[in-house]
Amino acid sequence: MNPLFIIAPLLLAIVAVLYGVFRTFGRVWLDHRIRLTILEKAERNPQVMDSMNELLDVLSELPGGSGKSRQDYTVTGVVLALLGLAGILLGRFMHVGQFAVGVYVGGYVCVGLGIALAFLGVFVRWISRTPTPAVRRQ
Repeated sequence: MNPLFIIAPLLLAIVAVLYGVFRTFGRVWLDHRIRLTILEKAERNPQVMDSMNELLDVLSELPGGSGKSRQDYTVTGVVLALLGLAGILLGRFMHVGQFAVGVYVGGYVCVGLGIALAFLGVFVRWISRTPTPAVRRQ
């Protein structure tokens, strides 16, 4: 069997996941930088705070803005880890040569990638959450 048939789908899947991850991080980072810039401007000039709040509302309503992504990395990672666990168990009980070894090792790879992707999803969710308003002391 030609190794290209095994490596090509794996590389395409890795590229697709990396594209999604970098796109999400780029969007979160850009949204974060815009909000920080707006808040720094409002800190320097407090009388324009009402217009700054309106601007933040407009930014949150933009379709490509901080809206929810269609892809949830936490759920994807958990499902991938569960599929990997099923692959490990299936490969462990098969005892039938190359296929059993492939399913077993592939299960470990899926569990590792799934756990990493789930933690990445939790991190993205933590970064992109809406900030709670700070209580001012007077």
